Amino acid sequence: MDKKERLQFFTEAFDRVVASILREQGERLARIEGALSDVRGQIDPLYKQYERLEIDYVSIKHALACIERKLESYDQSRVSLEKEVKNMKARIEELQQKVDEIEGKLGAS
Repeated sequence: MDKKERLQFFTEAFDRVVASILREQGERLARIEGALSDVRGQIDPLYKQYERLEIDYVSIKHALACIERKLESYDQSRVSLEKEVKNMKARIEELQQKVDEIEGKLGAS
């Protein structure tokens, strides 16, 4: 085998090896792209579900804030009513004392 034939032999062998490697890498890349496509297919529904959960979270957060404001208002009203009841009880006691005094004066006469 002369130099030219050897060069041709090695060039063809190299081309076959490189072609084989490129084919294997292409197949590997195709498998990776397929797996990536599957992952994307799984991520999209998860992302949509996440968006729905986020919307629900914001809605619940606003509803809870509204409930807390109403409870705070209720607590303020309750405290105010308790003060009024306490004042009315004190006033009733005063009136009862006056009634007792008047009855005592009428009974003594």
